Amino acid sequence: MRTLRSPRRRPPAVVPIRILLVAALVAFTLAPTGTQAAPAHQASERQFLELMNASRRAHGRRALVASPAVAKIARAWSRRMAADGRLRHNPNVSRQLTVDWRRWGENVGWASNRSDGPLRTVTRRLHRSFMESDGHRANILGRYNQVGVGVAVDDEGTMWATMVFVDGPIAGRSARSTPRRTAAGLSDIGRSPHRAEILSAWQRDLIAPCEARRFCPHRAVRRAEVATVIARMLELPPGTSGHFDDVDANAGAINALAAEGIVEGCGPRRFCPDAAVTRAQLASLLVRALPALRPTPGSRFADLPPGYVHSDAINALARAGVTRGCDARRFCPTARVTREQLAAFVVRALRV
Repeated sequence: MRTLRSPRRRPPAVVPIRILLVAALVAFTLAPTGTQAAPAHQASERQFLELMNASRRAHGRRALVASPAVAKIARAWSRRMAADGRLRHNPNVSRQLTVDWRRWGENVGWASNRSDGPLRTVTRRLHRSFMESDGHRANILGRYNQVGVGVAVDDEGTMWATMVFVDGPIAGRSARSTPRRTAAGLSDIGRSPHRAEILSAWQRDLIAPCEARRFCPHRAVRRAEVATVIARMLELPPGTSGHFDDVDANAGAINALAAEGIVEGCGPRRFCPDAAVTRAQLASLLVRALPALRPTPGSRFADLPPGYVHSDAINALARAGVTRGCDARRFCPTARVTREQLAAFVVRALRV
């Protein structure tokens, strides 16, 4: 999560747009807020939703559903910022949400309207500013399914906007349309020692089944598949810059990780998406992806040769409890990673 510090007072008029973002990953339901007044800028709010969903469709993401309950929170906060003339995040979003949620995020911003032009033009400018900022774009393109948009305009014509993004059950949708993922949904993981982690990774939409009702726990994973899982784990929006010439499927995830310096190619302009991934390679990927996993010098496992390039990453996973090795003193660094092992590594790493 990244949050920018907001100014104490309204920024000078020479700066036409300011934006902030916040994201959270916690899961529970909290107390409701009181009723809100009817919105005064529904057209601008609808326009923001249309612009965000157009951006999501362009990046292969599903459209966000407008949540009236979440919009009440967003509107109240935009009115608060407009009244105070201060851009800042709502510190009480998690306590005000009345819907079930798994994660939420917030973008806030303002845009001046010195020429007293139509609000639809201001709305487009502010949306463009959100999309040009990595963090704000990540919220707009993130793994959310609902949004509440609130717009307020102050006496000087400045537009203040709040978007609260939510991932959770959608009100009014039947259980059939949003099925709960249970152990009965996967028929081939009953004997896996990593059954709990497989279910967790599947329920969190980190790893997709290999086919209907099957996980294929013993199948070796490929570089493209691992890149997709790590990009989902980090909730990175798809990357658009082409780093490699041999990537087609999963290109968005691979490009996003390459832009972050998490993955490297197998050669000039090549990623080798179908190549298998070893346990040592996965260890280094996870350490580069998660700052909480710090490279750790040492010789915890007897089968890591001196100066081995992946040793510090493997030791970091062992120290954090992500791995215990393939037996008491061995890590088996060159063994191929299976889908059940990938689920175990990822879910345990996320707990650190």
